[in-house]
Amino acid sequence: MKKSVALSAKTILVASAAVLGTVVGGAAVAVAAPTIFAPAGVASSPDGTPAPVTAPNYASNDAGQTYGSALDATSPDNEPDLIMVDASNGKTGYAKKTDLAAAEGTGFTSIDEAVKWSEGEGQKDHIVPVYLSDGKTQIGEFTVYGSKGTVENGTDVAPASK
Repeated sequence: MKKSVALSAKTILVASAAVLGTVVGGAAVAVAAPTIFAPAGVASSPDGTPAPVTAPNYASNDAGQTYGSALDATSPDNEPDLIMVDASNGKTGYAKKTDLAAAEGTGFTSIDEAVKWSEGEGQKDHIVPVYLSDGKTQIGEFTVYGSKGTVENGTDVAPASK
């Protein structure tokens, strides 16, 4: 025969406090647990203050370009020069950060400039070359789809909301 157990709010509070901190005067007080509560990509010191986050150490090619995954970057400023992508032919290679930025529309100095781009270039698809880590040998292409999308093999690849 199964036994049913009813837990009171006080029991749950005390159990939660035992995991996260302590109970003081009937209220749960969390102790510093920065590794549990820190946002992804933000390191914390033991006292809960943000600790410096070091930039990734990417490999470099003979031309001095860094290459690797943009997922390792802690900000857009420290993304590699050559960003890992999967080309449309299935090969994995690297697209130039500058090519991707141009295809995605970045660096606007005004709202009007951004709106003009989104109503023109932003609606178009952009084909970006994909290279080996040398940044010279092209092995494929990567498509950055615009807001209007395209039709490939009879399949609409535009974003769901138009």
